[in-house]
Amino acid sequence: MAGPRDPAERCSCRNTNCVERPLRRLFEGLASAVAACPWPFVLVPLLLSGVLGAGFVFLPQRQANDIEEQFTPTWGPAKAERDFVRRHFPTDDSERFSAPRLPTEGAYAALIAVATNGTSVLEPAAWAEVLRLNAAVRDADYERLCARTAGGCASPNPLLSRRGDAGPPAPGSLRFPVNGSEFLGAALGGVETDGGRLLGARALKLVTYFTSLSRQEEFEGNTRSVIPLFSITYFLTITFSIISCLRGQMDISYKTLVRAAVGVGVDDMFIMIASWEQSLRKKEKSNVKSLLAETYTEAALSVTITTLTDVLAFFIGTWTAFPSVRSFCLYTGTAFVFCYVYTLTFFGAVLVLNHKREQGNRHWLTCMRVDVGKDQAENSCLYNACCIGSCSGQPSQPEGEHPMSTFLKKYYGPFITNKWIKVLMVLLYGAYLGGSIYGCTQIREGIDLRNLANDASYVIPYYDDEDKYFSTYGPRVMVVIAESVDYWNESVRLGIESCTQNLENIPYVDKNYSESWLRVYTGLAKRGLVNIDIGVAGFMTFWNVNLDSISMINLVICIGFSVDFSAHISYAFVTSGESSANKSPDLAVKKPLTVPGSKLLSSRNIQTDHGFLVIIVVLWNGHWDSQRNDSDIFAFSSS
Repeated sequence: MAGPRDPAERCSCRNTNCVERPLRRLFEGLASAVAACPWPFVLVPLLLSGVLGAGFVFLPQRQANDIEEQFTPTWGPAKAERDFVRRHFPTDDSERFSAPRLPTEGAYAALIAVATNGTSVLEPAAWAEVLRLNAAVRDADYERLCARTAGGCASPNPLLSRRGDAGPPAPGSLRFPVNGSEFLGAALGGVETDGGRLLGARALKLVTYFTSLSRQEEFEGNTRSVIPLFSITYFLTITFSIISCLRGQMDISYKTLVRAAVGVGVDDMFIMIASWEQSLRKKEKSNVKSLLAETYTEAALSVTITTLTDVLAFFIGTWTAFPSVRSFCLYTGTAFVFCYVYTLTFFGAVLVLNHKREQGNRHWLTCMRVDVGKDQAENSCLYNACCIGSCSGQPSQPEGEHPMSTFLKKYYGPFITNKWIKVLMVLLYGAYLGGSIYGCTQIREGIDLRNLANDASYVIPYYDDEDKYFSTYGPRVMVVIAESVDYWNESVRLGIESCTQNLENIPYVDKNYSESWLRVYTGLAKRGLVNIDIGVAGFMTFWNVNLDSISMINLVICIGFSVDFSAHISYAFVTSGESSANKSPDLAVKKPLTVPGSKLLSSRNIQTDHGFLVIIVVLWNGHWDSQRNDSDIFAFSSS
């Protein structure tokens, strides 16, 4: 029967060794196993690394370089809302492309032309260069790849579509930022205006919608250019570390260099080496088991604590919504686990084998036995390093204390513990803390896409010019009602209008440039009804039709017919393929009138009643007047 537990082993506020003591015993047992049979602890990790390393053959299929996917939240509401817009408001880039209706930036190539020497891109010479640049983009394959609207490629700039190959607009001939129905704020940058009139512009942007791989290619190119540098760094670092460990010598300055290059994994190895060297200096430790056991009890516990906190921190980071951060945390946390296991197994076995090599006076590189004579101390350091394995000529002797350790112990330690220096340190820390708190209040959110490309990439000056000349007006924001509503209900329309006005009152929104189809539609309907009412009521007087109960009934019926006519012909106008400013406006009107117009007239049983006939004739005239307004609105909407 087991005896009572030693009170010294119990956990309490005064005794915290209850966790450390079992861990020390565990590490002592592991060290004894590694020292007794080191080769399995060397071969098994190497075999495991080889097996797991075979997974690199699947790397091309596992690469994830999509910028939006990696650097935006996975379950962000913006992505869900965008998918809703894509399902309910699909776009046809091959026939009816509309940049404002895109739920994303779209596939595009953008060019920014900046005038030199402080001139304007709207001057004749600069404008000619812009036209040549646009012509160079529109090569033989352009027509096959471009986004199309109204039978042709979408214009890269509203000024080019408006003027074609003509000269630049005259100073003051255009308004800015809105000229008629065209928004020029995203087309011209660094503008000079006078009373809202455009006088000049330093930059002009050409946005060609078809395909854009520049940013993606530069992002992947940055990865490809960095990989060789990392490979060289890791190769040199690991090679130096292995050679240094086999020689049993390690300089602190080299430790700092390698720690900065590789990080925590190699840092744990250096801690093990430092504990091993301290154990070698103790004369009472003679066999390799006791040396490795003391090394593990001193270093492994510290390595365990640091690895546990690091791994925990990185695995917590895998809960983030950003895939790039999640992948980094998962990879790094797993790498730390492997580094920890390899440090306590593989590296411990290497220390044991290296100690046996030293005890057998074997060369650090060839492992061949070397003879050490009394005259070896007179030879040069290079000769002894190449032929014996140590500058001192005594490979089995541990090195003395490093000068940096002596400096820290004898000089820096007494200096930093001086009471006046302590006061100074407290003041400096207070200043540091105050500056940090101020910095937290000024922190900025958002990713800078320039950081995803190489310093020599051409996309960096593009983003510089975009921030300089085209940062006044932000992106367009679409607001979608994600439910079925009764638009015929006036209270519903008033609620939508109130919501629209609240959005327009946001400081980041300029209500002068907002668009609402409901406002356009209701304004169209009101103008049509007023036009019909005025026309009918006026001509009823000339045709001697009195306003009575009978004429009012006929009036209501005919107004309904007029609205019905407008709906059918407007639909035929929009869906005809000719409702574009680039096509004949006469043809755009004739087609809807030819088919639906004739059918509508033939389907109505016109009464012989004098008043009804008059109202029908007048309504048809008023309907056609309003239909011209309908055509204008729908032509604008489909452009």
